[in-house]
Formats: sequence, C-alpha cells, structure tokens
Amino acid sequence: MKRFWYLMMILLASLAIVGCDEEEEGAVPFDSTYGEGVKSEGRYSVNGTAVFANMFESAGHNVRFSTRLDSRVRSSDVIIWAPDSFLGPNEQERRWFESWIREETGKTLIYIGRDYDGELPYWSKVIRSSSGDTKANAQQRFNQAIIRHEALRQRTPETQELDWFTIDMSRSNRFVRDLTASDSYWLDGIEIDKCEIAIRGEIQHRDFNNSGWKYEDLILAEDTPLLFRMRPFGYQDSSVLVAQNGSFLLNYSLINHEHRKLAGKIIDFCGEDLQVTFVESRQRGPSMGGTPPPSANPNRPDREQRPGFFNLLMTNPLGLILIHLCIAGLIYCFLRFPVFGRARERFTVSTVVDHKHENRDIRNFGRHIDAVGGLLHKTRDTQHAASTIRYYDQHVSND
Repeated sequence: MKRFWYLMMILLASLAIVGCDEEEEGAVPFDSTYGEGVKSEGRYSVNGTAVFANMFESAGHNVRFSTRLDSRVRSSDVIIWAPDSFLGPNEQERRWFESWIREETGKTLIYIGRDYDGELPYWSKVIRSSSGDTKANAQQRFNQAIIRHEALRQRTPETQELDWFTIDMSRSNRFVRDLTASDSYWLDGIEIDKCEIAIRGEIQHRDFNNSGWKYEDLILAEDTPLLFRMRPFGYQDSSVLVAQNGSFLLNYSLINHEHRKLAGKIIDFCGEDLQVTFVESRQRGPSMGGTPPPSANPNRPDREQRPGFFNLLMTNPLGLILIHLCIAGLIYCFLRFPVFGRARERFTVSTVVDHKHENRDIRNFGRHIDAVGGLLHKTRDTQHAASTIRYYDQHVSND
C-alpha cells in the first residue's frame, strides 16, 4: 500500500511541475505515453498503467509486465491490455486470447478501449485553475493534444465490426452523468456525481450475433456499457472484461478517489492471490511468441524482452559486479590462451617422424610430413603425388 501512495505522490508532483511555465529551467517534460507500466519509461505518464498495477499488488497479487504474447504470459490468471491503437484486436490477437481463456477456467482478460487521452482533462483542469502565461501555455498544450488525438482517430474507420464486438467512432464526446449496474456490488459506495468519466468512441455488443460468447452489461453509462463481460460458452468461470476506455483506469484518472473505487471493484472481481500480467503494446500491437518488437523508445529498458542473464546485468549492485567479472575474465583469456609476439621457448624442428617417444608433439616437423604423405596416399594418384612433391622442391624448399 505504501508503494501505491508513493507512486501517486510522484505522479502528482510531476504533473504539478509540468503545470508551471514551460520555459522555466528544470521543468519536467510532459509524458503522455499510452498503456505502459512500472518497468517502462511511461510509468508516470498520464496515460500509464502503473497506478492500476500497484493497486493489484496492494491487493496481494503478483504483477509483471510484458510486450509480447508468449508462453510466459500464457501462465497468467489475469491479463490487462490497454493497447495504444484505435483499431480493435486483430484476428491473431483474438485467437491467442481465446485459446488462453479456454485452456482452463478462472482466466480473466481486461481489455481497455483506446479512445481516451488523459492529457486532455489534465490541461483542461490547468486552464481552469491558472491565469496569465501559465494559462496561455496550458491552452496551447491542450490544443496540441487535441490535434494529435484527432489525427490518430482520423486514421481509424468510423465503424469496426469484429468477432468480439463493434466499435463506433462516429459518436461525439460526452461526460457521463449517471451510472447504473446489473448488480449493486459495482456501484456500492461510489459517489457517481464525483466521477469524471468521458466516452466518445463506443464499444458495443448489443444485437451482436456471436454464438460463441455470452454478453453481460456490468456498468451502464446511461445507454452505453461502460464495463461489460464476455464469457465463452462452456467456460463460464473465464471471461473478458471490456472497459470503454481508460477514463477511470489509467494513471491520471485514478487520482479521482471514486475512480479508484471502481478500479478496486474490478480487482476484487478477478479473485485472490493471482498472477497478473500487464501487456504493453504500441500502435503495432504486441508481438506473438518469441521475438519482441523493436522498442519505439531507444531509452526504454524493455526488461521483459531480455533473457534472464541480461536482467541480472541491469540489477544493481549485482549487475555492476558481474560486468567487472566478465571484463576480468576476458582479459585473463587474452593473456592465457593466445600466443602474442615471440614464442616463449625455442622450438627445435626435427624431420624425424617418431611415433613412440616424446618427439611426437607440435615441434616435430616430421608429423607434418607424415600427415601430407597420408593425404597424398589417399588420392590413389601416383602421378599427382609426384608432381606435388616436385612443385614443393622447385618453389618452396630451399634445401
């Protein structure tokens, strides 16, 4: 729990510094990296997942991060995926998750829709609470964020019909004023009027013809499912929880106390003492299997993409010790095994082929003669062997 509040304090402090004048020396650059967590550079981003991950840890779960869908991720009980793409999961991704869910009961995938940017409500709040140059700077940053967000949306079809659900990108942005739930569990203790949830693009399942899934609305935002559940027939204890967007699950939105309550409801709903994996994927999606995608950020550690030995090298102080030991080992190998410069002892060359005594070593030139003669004998060509010897006598030998 202390780690959760520590992370929240760092996030708030970073946002407070960024809210100051952009020209002020030492100001922290604003981070809006989407869908990355604790082991990534974007962990303190307004759109990060580190706070949600720390809530899982505080609830007693084991949390890890990955950038690919592989056998290690397959051992998870819960997977959280907030893809940095306005396109829904493609066929390959859906098949991977479906096979994972059907492996055994009790699996849960939490899919968080993309049509949300925590940078917009942040700068909007700065504009309302500031004046002068700070307000003008915040307005400029707000406008830039809108342009970036809209540019990404424009690349996406207005309607996407997928095997799991449909995505309608034509709807206008609206703030949620009312929430209802299928079970009192979901909204018990939630002060709805204090929530700051916004919905634009909609993920819908109504009138959706898919005989392989059973759909259930868990939380409704007026006429739109804010959170719904998909359960494969025959595996009723496994499910996919689909959240419309990250306006109540990503870092900046979880500063709101009521949003943390909603996130806590989802965590409790998953179960107890589970292996939880946050899958991080940029716009091209997670890689499948063994080869991770190249990092979009060269400064990003990508620890989950490295073999175990390289993880040790990045761990202090053990990594520093291992690096020095490796360097010392290389120096020893260079000094001990190769022969540099003059020979350490004078070799006596002998043309006597001795197969029985100590002269059978590398200093016995007769061994070379014996080996060449054996090779010539294997050719079964007397004329070739004789010409080879004559060539040696005429062009190589000085004797």
